[in-house]
Amino acid sequence: MYATRFVQDNFKDELLRSSQLFHCSFNCLFAWYGFESRAAILATHRGKPILFLAGTVLFKRPATGIGLPMDRLVYVVSGAHLKWNEPGDRLRATESGEYVARNVVPTRMAMGRDGTMYLAMPRFKSGVPFTLGTVEYDPCMSTIEPPISPYPCAAAHRSQPRSNSNWTVVNVVDVHMDDIGLLWALDVGKVNLLDDAVIIRPPMVFAFDTDTDEVVRAIDLSRVTMVTSCLQSIVVDRNTATGRQFVYVADAGLGNVIVYDVGCDRSFKVHVPVGPCGRRDVMYMALAKAHVMDVAAGGGVAHHQRLYVTYLSSCEMMYVPVDAVDESTVSLATVNIGRKPCKMIVLGTDHGSVVYFRTGDTSDIRSWNVNKPLHEKNFRQVQRCRKLRTPLMVTMGFRGYQWFMESNFVDFFVGDIGCLGVSTRIQPLLTIVEDVSCSMMDPISNANCSTLCGPS
Repeated sequence: MYATRFVQDNFKDELLRSSQLFHCSFNCLFAWYGFESRAAILATHRGKPILFLAGTVLFKRPATGIGLPMDRLVYVVSGAHLKWNEPGDRLRATESGEYVARNVVPTRMAMGRDGTMYLAMPRFKSGVPFTLGTVEYDPCMSTIEPPISPYPCAAAHRSQPRSNSNWTVVNVVDVHMDDIGLLWALDVGKVNLLDDAVIIRPPMVFAFDTDTDEVVRAIDLSRVTMVTSCLQSIVVDRNTATGRQFVYVADAGLGNVIVYDVGCDRSFKVHVPVGPCGRRDVMYMALAKAHVMDVAAGGGVAHHQRLYVTYLSSCEMMYVPVDAVDESTVSLATVNIGRKPCKMIVLGTDHGSVVYFRTGDTSDIRSWNVNKPLHEKNFRQVQRCRKLRTPLMVTMGFRGYQWFMESNFVDFFVGDIGCLGVSTRIQPLLTIVEDVSCSMMDPISNANCSTLCGPS
């Protein structure tokens, strides 16, 4: 015990670094390895500190998630590992068809201030027991295949007799965490999206208080949608000066962005044109801050909030001047900022002026600062991704890191997925910042715009 205490007192920092344990207390290290009272000394191997415990050499642990520093923390989640209330629930759900592991596909995520992840798992097909899940952050537990728990509870995802079905979570396709800890979930209200879709109720937006796990707001979108609507994503913005909050929902089916004023409980639609080529398919939104010369203020720089929008198959990039919205606004027009030099599949922002995207022919993540012209010379490569995985999104998360989500979800859509389902990786974005030439990306030209702007 004396040797253990001696090491704790004198080599704590070095041992924590060498063992790559963070947040976990030093006693947790000893208890986890089962070395509570053995002698320990510090040594080095090839210039790196290692830990000798009773003649056993413990080198740095492999990248399995447990004990890694924040910038190397990796989560791997899948539909094969869900949390069940009772031991027999999984078997019963599997036999009844309520649970099919390969059909549970995490596609979007949001992170809370405490590191908790909230996952949207759309009901593309039957067999998804819950469509909104959560993975808790625990530095002393493995992050490889942690169980996904239903959020806010399993009962919220099942229709209850003699209850208001509008409060049942039907099919969440996107989530967003705002700056005060509210989780906003976009629920399209219909299931089996890839088969014969079944409409359960009108589309809704739910706001959950992540401290109490209670629904604090439910927004009915039936007033601004139609049967042909295709709601795809949600962005929430709060004006720090006025305190007013707005919810933006992408409706690619009608070609609109739905703008909902939370305080006034009213909404209107902004039409997003396709442009000279392409078609309405996937609509991407990215909220970013543009620095604009303010002539009225004597030539100073003003920070304008803009909602950048584009379609997958469109050749144009536009923005909605959402900073101009006030109590009397009933409509807005998009502003075209120019032709995209290549296909841009928008992944997210840094909550500032940087938009992250990927192109149609590569999985690498690139960035563009909206305060620079939309030209390939202003694109930067920030993350090289694995060939067998496709980046789905980038979002601001735990401890100020930007986290990205990637998976082999393409295999699911082409029907080439195993019984364990899609494997999804979630980890911090490690910026490398390299210039990217347009020759490395999927170009767009007037001659073959209709072909090159097709689906990726």
